[in-house]
Amino acid sequence: MKWVDCIQKVPLFSGVSPRDLDELARQFVEEKVAKSAYVFLQGDPPDWFYLLAAGEIRIVSHSQSGKDLILEIVSPGDPFGAVAVLNKFTYPASAQAVVPSTVIKLPSKTLFGFIEKHPQVAMNALSFTGERLRKAHRMMKEIAIERVERRMAYALLTLMDRTGEANPKGIRLDLTITRQDLASMVGTTVETAIRVMSRFTKQKIVTTDKSHVTILNRAALERIASEE
Repeated sequence: MKWVDCIQKVPLFSGVSPRDLDELARQFVEEKVAKSAYVFLQGDPPDWFYLLAAGEIRIVSHSQSGKDLILEIVSPGDPFGAVAVLNKFTYPASAQAVVPSTVIKLPSKTLFGFIEKHPQVAMNALSFTGERLRKAHRMMKEIAIERVERRMAYALLTLMDRTGEANPKGIRLDLTITRQDLASMVGTTVETAIRVMSRFTKQKIVTTDKSHVTILNRAALERIASEE
């Protein structure tokens, strides 16, 4: 089936037989998403379980003051909106395409029917939800009490581990990211994000070209991210 390779890499479906995965893949629906269009909006009912097949999606939380906070950059092969689906609450943030993207989606009712027949998936769901909540807790803690430099270093390391591709200069983040995006990811202003990135550039920790970032010195970023 077309989407089996994508689905079988998702930790939620670990331990499921190839035959059952193939059957599940037949239930997914493909959807094309234009650049800047939303897959779902904050507060929408969790009717679909989503996987990113191609492109790039950012998960954005909208505050009452009008400011946006980027919670996550979704890469191909990653699920998104899953915690809301598994816990049956509205999507806590919006999902927006950074570039033209392809998503595949499974009706929530179909997912729960599959979970009922596969106890291993239910156990995987508990682990998956717990890990996502731990990441969210860490992010809120960082925004509340940690220095911007430390938050920026941690964000860059996270993106590098998920999307980094080695090149002669270092490790290039394989996604389109602006200063505004970085500011929104670490909960600061664009001006502060620019100053921090300029400092990292002068220290030869990173280099930038257009909308991409290349990590030159991972060890330096790790030191900054671990500073108290």
